[in-house]
Amino acid sequence: MLKLIFQIATLSLLSAMAISAQISLYSSQRGRTYTVTTTAKQYTFSSNFGKRWLYQPAVIKPAPETGYQWVLLFVTCNQEHPDCVVTDQGLYMATSSDGLNFGTPTKLLNNPTGVSDFIAPRAVYVNVPNEGYRWFVYVQGVYASAPTKNNVFGAKGTSLTSLAWVYSGGVAYPFVNSAAGSSAGIGEDFQVYNVTNYDALSGYGVLALYNDWNSPYGGQMFAAVGDGNSFNYWYGPGGETYASGTLVKFGDVLLGGSLDASTKGSPSLTFHETCTGNNVPGYGIGINPDPYPYGSGTGYRSPIPATGIIQSGTVNVISTSMFRPRMARNSQGFLDPDNPSSNPRTWTTYVYYTPGAINTGSNCSDNYHQVWKSTSQNFGVSEVVITEN
Repeated sequence: MLKLIFQIATLSLLSAMAISAQISLYSSQRGRTYTVTTTAKQYTFSSNFGKRWLYQPAVIKPAPETGYQWVLLFVTCNQEHPDCVVTDQGLYMATSSDGLNFGTPTKLLNNPTGVSDFIAPRAVYVNVPNEGYRWFVYVQGVYASAPTKNNVFGAKGTSLTSLAWVYSGGVAYPFVNSAAGSSAGIGEDFQVYNVTNYDALSGYGVLALYNDWNSPYGGQMFAAVGDGNSFNYWYGPGGETYASGTLVKFGDVLLGGSLDASTKGSPSLTFHETCTGNNVPGYGIGINPDPYPYGSGTGYRSPIPATGIIQSGTVNVISTSMFRPRMARNSQGFLDPDNPSSNPRTWTTYVYYTPGAINTGSNCSDNYHQVWKSTSQNFGVSEVVITEN
């Protein structure tokens, strides 16, 4: 259970002056307090990217495998409104030397064959047995022949600029396949991490977390593990993945090198936003147990189900929306500490989100996040500092 003790200035995350917000959360599972401070920064692109949806980005921190650049990946339509349609989308990439100022995005891929809609890239760099290092970018998507059944598809390459969709039988290969049914299938807030260098079990280094609305336990979390090329069911259902509408309860990023990593693994952190009614967004933040519950050296280290409780932060007016925030992570889906021997531990990164108004209707259920049809879009950025003590 999480106890939220917070002291928050207004979360006006995009402002002419830096405005900070600070939230402290207590994890009873770890016996630690986590203090998260956010400071508004700026937009990612010097010029807006047109009247097209921008949300659910993936951002990778600098490393040799990124050319020591920050990399921003996102999916959007290839044409502006009114020609912006899900059947004509692209996976786009932009790079930056500082994580704040990104160059003009370039398109890497179009819709995979047989897939009529896809979104929400999740990137990990994996040393694949008998192949060597490969980038995998997984996305949630739907076959044109089964438009109500979302799965997890993926692209693979030796570099991010050489990605190619993975196919089976002439259509996109479902790395995580939804159960049979007429509901939405795999939710777009799925996550993928490469735990190999963080005390994973041999041969089971890549972890996928997801919920499946076609399952009888559609609101519950499931986990699958594999080597990147394929996944096998591991555990679930267990623990609600959503609270208060769309507040995601499993983590966006795993905090590597924590004070209790040797016995309790890596805690996970998530930001999220939901619509609370009357055009007012509500912000949520949570610290959860390590979703990889067994380690090769630590043994059992976190409870199953590995979902904690996410708590709401502040409520802001529509002009300060933080729609679908995602944190910059390393190429494994983790954050490493600023100083691995410090106590308290700290981690520093950025969180990226859609900063515009979330909808144009009088109620949150009306035209949710539709303003891209009338306003050219951009991503907003805030700095995030996490302290564990």
